[in-house]
Amino acid sequence: MSNKITNVQGISGYGFDNVESDSDPLLPYFIGVLTNNPVQPPLCSFDQWLSFLFSLGEYSVPLLYWKIKSLPSGFRLPGQVVDWMRIQFLRSKVRSLCVHRQLSEMAPLFHLKGIKALVLKGAAFGRTIYPDPALRCSNDIDILVHPKNFFRACNLLEKSGYYSSDKIFDPVKKTHIEQSFSYSDRNKKYLPVDLHRDLHSCLRFNSEAEIDTLFDRAVIVEGSGFSFNALHPVDSLIYTSLHLTLHHPHMFRLIWIYDIALLARALEPSRHWSLLQERSADMHARMAVERCLELARVWTGLQLPSGYDNLSTWPKADVLEQNMADHTPGWRKSTVSTFKFYWPAHSSLSEKVWHLIQILFPSPRYMRATHPPPRDWLLPVSYVKRWLKWIRRLKS
Repeated sequence: MSNKITNVQGISGYGFDNVESDSDPLLPYFIGVLTNNPVQPPLCSFDQWLSFLFSLGEYSVPLLYWKIKSLPSGFRLPGQVVDWMRIQFLRSKVRSLCVHRQLSEMAPLFHLKGIKALVLKGAAFGRTIYPDPALRCSNDIDILVHPKNFFRACNLLEKSGYYSSDKIFDPVKKTHIEQSFSYSDRNKKYLPVDLHRDLHSCLRFNSEAEIDTLFDRAVIVEGSGFSFNALHPVDSLIYTSLHLTLHHPHMFRLIWIYDIALLARALEPSRHWSLLQERSADMHARMAVERCLELARVWTGLQLPSGYDNLSTWPKADVLEQNMADHTPGWRKSTVSTFKFYWPAHSSLSEKVWHLIQILFPSPRYMRATHPPPRDWLLPVSYVKRWLKWIRRLKS
């Protein structure tokens, strides 16, 4: 067990420095819970348990509570810790009811207006791969809208009581692919809605042809009195892997690893796993999928089907993906890596020039939202500060 844990921590750039070393007695306990091989909990203080749970990500707590509460008494955590986890589960239960109400209101509206929309990540997972939506807590609802319907969808949300204070991407269509909306009536406790017009800004997804294929392969999820569309399980596993490894390479959330495990278990060996191999290579996600499957193996005991369990025999990652993987861990901190991240090998010279202009001279609306000046007439100072940040990164 300890060797496997060490291997996980040896994968750099995936946030495992947030988790204590493999000598920590709490880590084998939770690995045992998730792999259905429970061990007796070590003697630790309440603060130690809470500190470790937060290092796994607070949204992982409802899932861990659900799995721990059914264990024999000798394998459960101290009562005070279980009581605290139960409170987090109940809060997640309330939040899941709010998500259900929001989806039941939005899905029919999008359908009525002929707007193609796919529910992504937590809001979809809670109603597909988890036995209870409360186990997959999230802090927002992510929805992918077909690019040609994006602004119609924004207007529809605004007419439905939502508002956005960060309309920052009218001229920045490639580097800013989502807009966040909050609900005006705070008494309803509705979650923010993140409206996406693309899945990623730096990969092949950013073309209407690729988006069309995602919608063509979508699956229908039946809710209580309503239905919505979600990504095909294969596309969902690829997108989730890219989200973890590309967008959040330094952030660890145990619930994201469990998403991967449940998505993999939902695939049918007879037809889905060969599609996963093909599409992950085509979407430049071959390495991301492999790393996430390896993490799911260690943390959850995931068993890959025969014929697909040796990942070294899968199609190799292409040059573009390998190049991006080299720069992903530092793309938020290094000027060179940031440019490489947004300038993949297939970018033309005009696309690179376009990105350079957008990075150096983003729209005033974007600057006011992300680098607000103390006075509006001081907006040029915000640009100068932005450029100085790039220069400091370049020197380091």
